[in-house]
Amino acid sequence: MANMTDRGQQKHHFIPRFILRQFAPREQPPAGPAASPSAASRCRDFLVNKVDLQIPALTQRPVSTEFALVDMYRDPGFDENPNHLEEKLSRVEGRASEIIDKARRTFAARGSILTLQRIEVDTLRKFLFLMKYRNTGMFDRYNHDDARSYQADDRARMLRYMQTKGFTAPRDVWFDNLRQILDLELDDPRRSWRETLRRRIYPDDAAMFEHHLLHSFMAFGEPDDPPEEFLLTENAFGIFEGPCSTTVDPQSGLREVSVYTEFHTFAPLAPRLAIILRSHLLPFPGDQGLAQSLRASLVEAQRAAHHQPDEHRAISGR
Repeated sequence: MANMTDRGQQKHHFIPRFILRQFAPREQPPAGPAASPSAASRCRDFLVNKVDLQIPALTQRPVSTEFALVDMYRDPGFDENPNHLEEKLSRVEGRASEIIDKARRTFAARGSILTLQRIEVDTLRKFLFLMKYRNTGMFDRYNHDDARSYQADDRARMLRYMQTKGFTAPRDVWFDNLRQILDLELDDPRRSWRETLRRRIYPDDAAMFEHHLLHSFMAFGEPDDPPEEFLLTENAFGIFEGPCSTTVDPQSGLREVSVYTEFHTFAPLAPRLAIILRSHLLPFPGDQGLAQSLRASLVEAQRAAHHQPDEHRAISGR
């Protein structure tokens, strides 16, 4: 998951290698010599296909250089093991990769039905949230040495939280949130983890995690046309389909998102496999009576929250 740079730093992938390997060409150059067997298993590189929009052209690049940031997960608050977040992420990724491999094998055998236990679904949802939470956009939001540099639209709430918890840098809030989410156990069918998380992390992010796990249906999909494939981008796991309303901050002049609705959230796992999370707000086959009426009321309330609700009258059918 990481490789050492000349200065002893590490490059941490925000899209794990087990997903990147699915986008690798079949033909790979022979592996170079390694200093030791353990180093070979830990640092083995491979090429991935890359669409370089600056050229533009389809190229191949070493995985060590793609979808990675230097010391992204290095937590200086843990002197004994500042890489503990990377190790915990690796364990979650390992469990998620087993479930995804199970799905891939099932779909490869046409006619087979994928059956997942509740804890497997929750593990996948937790993994997908972590993919959204550690993308470059979210990391840039928190990656500041002091509170003065934090200028996101929740600035006032964030500063109050930091003062209450004794944090001096927004980055430390992200580290703490990430650690608490990674340590969170989801094996209680009563969902008691919701109260636990609300007490332990920044409330806005606790609400985002809860919504991601509980307010959508999960489906696997592939392109209809066999030659077509999904592509990975840096923000691939933060892309959603749905309306988004913005306002202009009168002081900074910057345009900010004031309300958005995630009807479908996408997670590409391989060139021909993706997970789609479909909002509970949208119609579901078999809905009737009270369930149908309630879902329509929720959609209307969500539509009304946007600045120009008449532009979003068709959203319930997406």
